[in-house]
Amino acid sequence: MGDSSGGINPVIYGIVHRALENGVQDTHLSFVKEQLFNRATHLMECLDKYMPAGVTYEKPQGGYFVLVKLPHNLSSSDLLDVCVKNKVRYLPGTTFGKTFGSHLRLSFSYYSAEDIDVGIQRLAQSIREFMQTKGIENGK
Repeated sequence: MGDSSGGINPVIYGIVHRALENGVQDTHLSFVKEQLFNRATHLMECLDKYMPAGVTYEKPQGGYFVLVKLPHNLSSSDLLDVCVKNKVRYLPGTTFGKTFGSHLRLSFSYYSAEDIDVGIQRLAQSIREFMQTKGIENGK
C-alpha cells in the first residue's frame, strides 16, 4: 500500500486543476445554487401549506437549513419521539443553543421535492398529534 505522506493526490489534483481551468466549477456551482434555492423555496411552501397555526419559520439568507419555531413554547426535543413514530426526523433546537428549545432545524440540501413534501406533511401531522397531547387546539 502506498503512502502519500499527507501530500495531495496527483490524480485528483490534476482533475480539479483541469476543471478550474475549463470553468466547469462555475457551471457546477450555478447548478448547485439553483437546486438549493429551489429546494429551500419548496420546503417553505410546504411549511406554509401544511403546518398548524402558530408554527413559524425564518427564511434563510443562505446555508442548508430552515429554522422552525413551535407555538406555545412546545419542546422540540419532546416532539421528536412523536416524529420518529411518524418516520420523520429533524435536529432539535437545544442541540445548537439552550434558548432554542422550541425550535427545530430542517435540512433541504439533500432531499428531493417529493421527499420534502412527504417529510413536511409527516412533521405537520406529528406537531398536531403532539399539540393534542398537550391539550392545545390547532388551526389548520
